[in-house]
Amino acid sequence: MQNGKIEESLRRFVSGRRGAAVLLAFFFIGAGIVLTFRLGAAPVTLRSEWRCWRIVRTMYETGDWLIPRRMPGGPPSVNKPPLFYWTATSIAKITGGVSLTSFRLTSVIMAFGLLLLTYYWGKTLGGVRYGLLAAGLLLGMMTIYRIGRLGTFEMELALLDNAALFAFDRCFFQKRNRLVPLFAILTVLAFMTKGPPAFLVIGLPIVFFLWRESQLRRIFRKDVLPWLLLIIPLVLAWFIAVIIKDPQVGRIFYREGVLPLGVKTAKHTAMHYKPFYYFLYKVLVIAAPVSLLFGLAIKRGWRERLWRENRRLYFLALIFILPFIAFSIFPQKQQHYILPLMPALAMIFSESVLWFLSAEKKQSWWWLGILPAFCAFAFCIVGTTFFLYLYVILQTNLALCILWLLIYLSLSLWILRAGINRRWLTAGLVGLVLFWGVVMIKTGSFDVLDAQFYHGIEKNQPRYNREHWQKLFQKYPFLKRIFKEHRRKWWLPKKPQM
Repeated sequence: MQNGKIEESLRRFVSGRRGAAVLLAFFFIGAGIVLTFRLGAAPVTLRSEWRCWRIVRTMYETGDWLIPRRMPGGPPSVNKPPLFYWTATSIAKITGGVSLTSFRLTSVIMAFGLLLLTYYWGKTLGGVRYGLLAAGLLLGMMTIYRIGRLGTFEMELALLDNAALFAFDRCFFQKRNRLVPLFAILTVLAFMTKGPPAFLVIGLPIVFFLWRESQLRRIFRKDVLPWLLLIIPLVLAWFIAVIIKDPQVGRIFYREGVLPLGVKTAKHTAMHYKPFYYFLYKVLVIAAPVSLLFGLAIKRGWRERLWRENRRLYFLALIFILPFIAFSIFPQKQQHYILPLMPALAMIFSESVLWFLSAEKKQSWWWLGILPAFCAFAFCIVGTTFFLYLYVILQTNLALCILWLLIYLSLSLWILRAGINRRWLTAGLVGLVLFWGVVMIKTGSFDVLDAQFYHGIEKNQPRYNREHWQKLFQKYPFLKRIFKEHRRKWWLPKKPQM
């Protein structure tokens, strides 16, 4: 009974303006702690991040912002447009120096922007509750923390893509054509972050939607067309300037432009060719653990005929579905390609969950109990696993490890009880806190340790206990395969300069 009163108090509090602001602040503070915890501790292990790190460091040291280079006086590195490099270098200038922390802080800031945009977009769709739920579901996706802690293009691209799509949403559905210049600028910025993928994510759903609505003629209006045509010279300006300064760069532009289509033109180029069904299962990993709601969203979308009666939700569905299909068709694939689709997916999940809760009295206990039961079981398993990691591998104080395990098991059972009793807000908030705890340990401890072994520098750390690790590797041989100290890449230097 007391728990029921807590749930009612939370719902009343969140429904008000002050409560919504407090909950949104809670989202930002929690996500900020997780994203920034030991942000610069892990050395670079991904090739894409290593390339960006070297370019940003060179740009900061030399002051040459026009042509990205991996070392002073080195050959041009223009396989991607330079906006991310400019952003990261600007942040390094503001923070007083270039470091892995300032370098990765770019993605953290963009993740905050993506969270705020998702909340506001959801709020315009169905009110404060809709926006808060969409933001919470976005924070429940592991990919936000994995990519949000990397110094790569992806998070900035996701923010600019979705900002441009939201600008179109405002232009079309509220007939606010004065936002067309903003849409054009955001589209140019998105392209300058990573090139053609921006046009695919932004242009494909917009053109298809306008065609289905028989509104393609709106593109040719005199207050719209000039701004859209302005996108072309703005996008080409940097490429032309670079080619004028160094004509050999044109070959690199051609090579990178045809690569996603399956044309192999150079050795050691990032090709990443995968089968067509790659994203069909990877999206479950990328959106985990929120991907558990896919079944509910598919059921809801089927009943509503892809929300054809609600044009804004229909547009959201197109934002996810059409680029997803296009990326699946192209031979070149990586997990982060579909990161810009996650805000739309979070808002679709939000609508489906709110529909489910509004009709929960008609649902069977199986549907009401299966999700919290699975989450509670998963948290118990994960909590026990990290207890063993903290105690056996890191040799953390046993009392603290036991306290961690007891708190985790208790809160996991609380989620189960709250879910069965339909106290969804309490269950969701507690589940998010438990998820944050797992992500903090994984990204701020395990991934750091793994990266140090990857570079072979863990043994140089003051806290390194050689005898302890030798015993662990002898007793548990699989640990040596997990901590990849014996595997190195040709592009990593012998002594990384961090």
